[in-house]
Amino acid sequence: MKYLYVRAASFRSNPLRGSEIDTSWLDFANQFLDCSRADTKDAGGAWVGAEFRDGVKREDHLIRCWTLVADIDEGGDVRKIADRLRAVSAIVHETFSSTSDAPRCRIVFELSRPCSAAEYRAAHAAVSARLIACGIVPDRACCDPGRLSFVPLRPPGTTYLVEVTRGRPIDAVAYAARHPLSVETYVPADSTPRNLSRVQTVALEREADGVRATGAGQRHAQMLVAALRVFRPQLQIAYNDGEAALLPAFLAATNGSRKSEGIRILRDAWRKNRG
Repeated sequence: MKYLYVRAASFRSNPLRGSEIDTSWLDFANQFLDCSRADTKDAGGAWVGAEFRDGVKREDHLIRCWTLVADIDEGGDVRKIADRLRAVSAIVHETFSSTSDAPRCRIVFELSRPCSAAEYRAAHAAVSARLIACGIVPDRACCDPGRLSFVPLRPPGTTYLVEVTRGRPIDAVAYAARHPLSVETYVPADSTPRNLSRVQTVALEREADGVRATGAGQRHAQMLVAALRVFRPQLQIAYNDGEAALLPAFLAATNGSRKSEGIRILRDAWRKNRG
């Protein structure tokens, strides 16, 4: 496998350049078994599991991807997540901002063969949907095949948790072929608004209020729970009605900065309950 390493001193360079490293998955995984300590998360540099022409980290220079990464910013307990991923080959490690009260982690999946940027995006959407079905909620906005991940780094005086699972590598090319539609292009089958019943109106208002009142660190999870409740088949709420109620509440809670994430959550929930 190959990956690009970018030194912290290079973060402000334009174009952003790094050093291509050719290694084995085992040696790559071993680099995550321990971490350094620093006051800032970018002090150790960053990496991306892809090849780039001339070492320039731009998508038009991306040749192929060798890993697939999912960030878990809510409910990111390393050991619990690793236990659910024993069937695949992956690294699950604690990230810089993780705490005991709000654990966060990153999952780095080994790929059985490299894939293109387009295949990466389709596979990422499919893998994320599978993770959600397993009770693991990834940040769906972090689906860029050229996205940098900081090397393992933790604040001074903190612990570091990491697990390496020994299952099968993921075939992203096959995932992309089986799931050509990403979440972003999915169109719900029933998207026509209707006159709402009293029960539907109360359900939408209750869930929207819950999303709007959620504090930092829990908004993604609360939005997903609310969407799953709203789109229960027995309520017969159309997709557009659910979006019209929940998306403004999510935007209010996030200061309007995470619209695409909110739409992805809604469509994930719709697919799970109705698709």
